[in-house]
Amino acid sequence: MPYLTYLDFGNNPLNDILPLSIGNLSTSLQYLYGYNCDLKGSIPNEIGNLTSLIKLSLYGNELTGSIPASVVNLQKLQGLSLTQTIISGSIPGSHCELQNLNALVLSQNLITAAIAGCVGNITALRYLCINANRLTSSIPASIWLQKDLLVLSLSSNVLSGSLPQEIGNLKVAIFINISVNRFLGSIPSTIGDLQTLSNLTLAHNTLQGSIT
Repeated sequence: MPYLTYLDFGNNPLNDILPLSIGNLSTSLQYLYGYNCDLKGSIPNEIGNLTSLIKLSLYGNELTGSIPASVVNLQKLQGLSLTQTIISGSIPGSHCELQNLNALVLSQNLITAAIAGCVGNITALRYLCINANRLTSSIPASIWLQKDLLVLSLSSNVLSGSLPQEIGNLKVAIFINISVNRFLGSIPSTIGDLQTLSNLTLAHNTLQGSIT
C-alpha cells in the first residue's frame, strides 16, 4: 500500500503485539493510531522507518520497554501520545531533535530519571505532559524559556528543587500542574504575570512562605 497516509485501528481488542513489519508500512504514512487495543510487548525499533509520520498515538495499551531511539528519525512528527501504557526507562535526549513536535504526552507510565535538559529547546512544543511517572531531579531551566507552551503537566513524580522566578516566562500558559512532587522554597511572585493561566496546581509539595 504505497499510497497509505492514514491508519487507525484504535479501540479494538486486538490483544497482540506490534509486529516488526510495522516498519514496512508506506513511507507516506502520516497518521498512525493504535490506542486502546490491548497491545503488548515493546514498540519496535522499526517504527523509525515511518519517516513521514505526523502523529503517533498508542495510548491505553500494555506496551513495555523504553521508547525506541529510532523515534529520532521521525523528523516530521508533531504529536506523540503514549499515555497509560507501561513504558519505562528514560526519555531519550534524541527527542530534542524533533523540532516539529507540538505535543509530547507520556503520562501514567513508569518513566524514570531526569527530564532531558534539551526538551525546552523544542521550539514547536505546546503540550508537555509527563505526569504520573517516576521522574527525578529538577525541572530543566530550558522549559521556563518556552514562551509558547500552553500546557505543562508534571504532577505525581519525584521532582525536587525550587520554582524559579523564570516561571513567569510562560506567558501564554493556560494549565500548569506540578502537584505531588518534592518542590520546596517559596511560590515565585512572577506567577502573577501569567495572565492567561486558568489552572494552577501546586498541591502536595513542601512550598513555604507567603502567597503574593
